[in-house]
Amino acid sequence: VRRATMNKIGRFSKQDIRELCPSLSISSIEGALRKLVAEGEIQREGNGKNIKYFRLK
Repeated sequence: VRRATMNKIGRFSKQDIRELCPSLSISSIEGALRKLVAEGEIQREGNGKNIKYFRLK
């Protein structure tokens, strides 16, 4: 997931990452995204189904 987010420019959704990493479950992707947010690599904005992420580093 980290590698997939490094290649994204601009905002992206959980579904965008799912398309890049089809072998991972949604819960694995969510966990990885939460970890990247906590580590300050990406930022989350929005709520519910409208959540988008973008790279900070």
